[in-house]
Amino acid sequence: MRVMDTQGDAVLGVGKCNDENELQIALEQALSNPLVSSAGMASSSGVIIQINCKDEISLGNYNFITDTVRQRVSPSALVICGA
Repeated sequence: MRVMDTQGDAVLGVGKCNDENELQIALEQALSNPLVSSAGMASSSGVIIQINCKDEISLGNYNFITDTVRQRVSPSALVICGA
């Protein structure tokens, strides 16, 4: 299954931070976007996470972001994360 094969609405949440210490804040900004909230992530069948950072982020922070999103969507959802 590919994310684009699933049917339904598509939304975009964006968070911005200046350094790796603020990644959690940026993640919450992205997930609290009114479009994301109104669409209801819990029923999502697919999610694409794109992380852009001027410096490398640690594997721990990368996993934190992915795990946080996975907790908010259906257990059967396809979650793809890229950096």
